[in-house]
Amino acid sequence: MSTNEGRRGDAEGVYYSHDDLISLPRRILIALIDGAYLAFLWLVVVILAMVQLPNDENFEAYSLLSTFLLIPLVSLVALVVVKRFLRTPGYWLLGAKLVTQAGERPGMGTLLGRLGLLFVFMGPLNLLIELSWSGQDRTRVTLRDRITHCYAVRVDAQPAARGRFLWKRHFLFSWSLLLREVEPAVGASITESADKEDSKHGGSGNRQVRVEQASL
Repeated sequence: MSTNEGRRGDAEGVYYSHDDLISLPRRILIALIDGAYLAFLWLVVVILAMVQLPNDENFEAYSLLSTFLLIPLVSLVALVVVKRFLRTPGYWLLGAKLVTQAGERPGMGTLLGRLGLLFVFMGPLNLLIELSWSGQDRTRVTLRDRITHCYAVRVDAQPAARGRFLWKRHFLFSWSLLLREVEPAVGASITESADKEDSKHGGSGNRQVRVEQASL
């Protein structure tokens, strides 16, 4: 993948400390857990549907039709409707959450876009593309995160800084993608309560998290 310098916008978003961003190994575990969860839901719903079908000469045709209709419907409910308000098992078990570049929970439109990219646009190479992108991205985001303007962060993470949106053109395989990221302001910083030793005694210490200006 190669990148061209981009242009800055006037609008602002948030940036998270590197330690709060979900690492590649944890992203892999989340993908495996959520993949198993989704496959289980598919299996249960399809089996329940098969039981209700009439056992006649049209059973096979009805079965195929039910499967093709139910799998997208179950995916839509599990990864868009439910995920709008709750975390999936993978995110819950790994202590992670999905947020937008505004630091908010993703809306239905964003989640629907992520689902579409997962099953329609990227196809069977989706997982390979996702992991290869996340492994080289400074903010540890996947390609779907980049396109839909999201971060995967620790469940207790708070924004570390604000910065202007920066649009950069990326070249991946035969794709030319204009993607948005957040460029932290120079010297942006926050103070966190993070002194473990002090916390043991009921106090709170301060840990300075500093974000230097960078092309993310």
